Amino acid sequence: MTSPLFSILIPTRNRGHLISDAIRSALAQTYGDYELVIVANNCADNTREVVQSFSDPRIRYVETDRTLTMPDNWDFAFSQARGRYVTILSDDDAIVPNTLRYVAEHAINDNPRVVTWEDANYFYPDWRDPAMRNITLLFRYSDNAIEDLPSRTYIDMCRTFSFSWSTPLPKGLNCVVDREFFEDWRGKLGKLFYAIAPDFAFAWLTTHLCPTIRVLHRPLAVRGISDNSIGSSHGMGPNAAAFYREFGELDFFKETPITIPSTVNHIAATLLRVSAALRQVGVEATQLDWQAFLLAAVRQFREAKTMIPDWESYIPELLRAADQFSSTVQQEVRQIIATPPEEPAPDRETIWQLKQRTARMALEYPPNVTLKAAKHQGDEQCARCQLGLQTGVLAAEQWGYLYMFGEELGAANIYETSLHVEEHYDLLMRCYRKQQQQQQEHIPLP
Repeated sequence: MTSPLFSILIPTRNRGHLISDAIRSALAQTYGDYELVIVANNCADNTREVVQSFSDPRIRYVETDRTLTMPDNWDFAFSQARGRYVTILSDDDAIVPNTLRYVAEHAINDNPRVVTWEDANYFYPDWRDPAMRNITLLFRYSDNAIEDLPSRTYIDMCRTFSFSWSTPLPKGLNCVVDREFFEDWRGKLGKLFYAIAPDFAFAWLTTHLCPTIRVLHRPLAVRGISDNSIGSSHGMGPNAAAFYREFGELDFFKETPITIPSTVNHIAATLLRVSAALRQVGVEATQLDWQAFLLAAVRQFREAKTMIPDWESYIPELLRAADQFSSTVQQEVRQIIATPPEEPAPDRETIWQLKQRTARMALEYPPNVTLKAAKHQGDEQCARCQLGLQTGVLAAEQWGYLYMFGEELGAANIYETSLHVEEHYDLLMRCYRKQQQQQQEHIPLP
């Protein structure tokens, strides 16, 4: 049997109510040389029936014979891949229709080990903040569509905990990787994914094994944000609690300076486990910046105040950890803890209300569209996006980002939203460039 160019892996556990949109997005690919491997981790719900309802020859459905931890299930899923390049798709995410085509045509001709990409942020219709439900946030990324970055760039972000949740770290979820290269390392290490955050484990592993990371500065995936996500609520929601129980008696924070059960702390503990494994096979792992870690952990601790039982009981531990550093750090830790987390005003204007208000103001003075278009080389669509008049879109003044409104676009879920991402990202980039060109043409000469 001829192996496909790509393997899309969807490891899942009891998420039959979510997985169909991820499957639909995978099957909607405009590039045909791939397989879709769905690995059900001892599911007790209707996952099998959902998968079988698609009846597509590109799908291979595999079930484990016992419950595995998420990292072990990801490892098992990787072992099932046959493609030259492998990507993991979370069961509550989506990929855009041209993801595989774009990668095949623009990124792998010279056989890179890893190609990673940006994503769009989609807020599920049941997201806890009603103001953001069924809305997608698209950021403008680098003007360079493709670049090879030194892995050190991402290592430094991880060791200092300065990444954002949308940073295109090569986490397996938002990248394709050379299967044979990583299978070889899986044989040496025994595994590729480590507890408790397999995505960050893979990113740390990859950046230490590959000198460069190829990055596509284009949103080829849609990251679902919902209360079903393990990482939502700073890793302290009910789904996260159920996830942690799968690890039994594992001492999560045996090596970290604090024991707060937050995402940042779990990531730190994960990176330490990977570092230990790398050292055992002769790869020198980068030391974490514990001062930067502590400050990041304390900031998250403050934001999660309403989610952590006995929140105040952790404060002495944080202060003891701060005592290991300078008086400046100790002061900053105390200040962060003492600062109340930001609470949205109950009567704040929602993004949708802002769009409606902006549109009303634009219509009250008809020349607004012409004046705004003049800043974009006469492109009225760009003007309409910023003035709230374009269906389904509201763009920032300098085109740093735009909002997509699912209801106006006729998109009710993450899959249907994924069908609109590319055209709106191209719109964002086109208008940004026109605005830049217009500004450059009108810069007065010295």
